[in-house]
Amino acid sequence: MLKRALVLLMIVLGIAALAWKGFLYRHHLRFVPEEMGVWRIIYVAEEAWGFGPGGNETGIIVYDMPEATYEALQAGGIKWLQNLSSNSWSGWQGRYDEWHSTPVPETETLGRPCTLRHWIE
Repeated sequence: MLKRALVLLMIVLGIAALAWKGFLYRHHLRFVPEEMGVWRIIYVAEEAWGFGPGGNETGIIVYDMPEATYEALQAGGIKWLQNLSSNSWSGWQGRYDEWHSTPVPETETLGRPCTLRHWIE
């Protein structure tokens, strides 16, 4: 009887863990317009201190850019990005207002290096 309960508990915990991973995957994709066709997340690092209106969050998410998106960016540049529609869900993750070219100028980085390595470390 105890063995059955442990097996059942492990199954329930496994399903809960998979559901959580699925939720996080969808949450992370909300930061990218659907029209970009992004589906693969390469790296995620996020930190949160508190929650709600007074909470602080920071992080970086690195996505794999599909070839079609790369070609569209090469052809249309920032204008192509500015013409993308908002995602279907509500909230701030579905709005894409200010696109900027890279590399980011030092005037926008407070003189600190703005490289992927800087944010990952």
